[in-house]
Amino acid sequence: MSNSIVISGDYVKIQSKVAGSATIKPGMLLKQSSATQLIEHATSGGFAEKMVALEDALQGDLKTDTYTLANVVDAAIFLPGSRCQVIVEAGADIDIGDLLMSNGDGKLIETTSTNISLFVAMEAADLTASAAVDTLVEARAL
Repeated sequence: MSNSIVISGDYVKIQSKVAGSATIKPGMLLKQSSATQLIEHATSGGFAEKMVALEDALQGDLKTDTYTLANVVDAAIFLPGSRCQVIVEAGADIDIGDLLMSNGDGKLIETTSTNISLFVAMEAADLTASAAVDTLVEARAL
């Protein structure tokens, strides 16, 4: 697995946006708040830009490091066909080719037929065990 959230393809880098939450992690699906801060996408199955938090490499942070409230967040909007790592919700059972949607907390889960698909899983992840944790999974932007 890549050491970076970005794997391949085209994206638009978003910089100089302040974290509006102390729980933003690289790989989370984000949105811009009305106060122009970046926050977790909060509408389960709803429309979203494919904006994903990146690791803060300039500060020496890894893809496992959480952003601090009010710090600058590096993010990218992924264009169709681009590959990146996204956080999948613990409890999910993802297969290659599954369509992914927002879980309403910055994480992604398998799409149900009535919701908006944002990414397609490029690797499987069985997170159904009781000790499973949210996990980065390679995905392709739709």
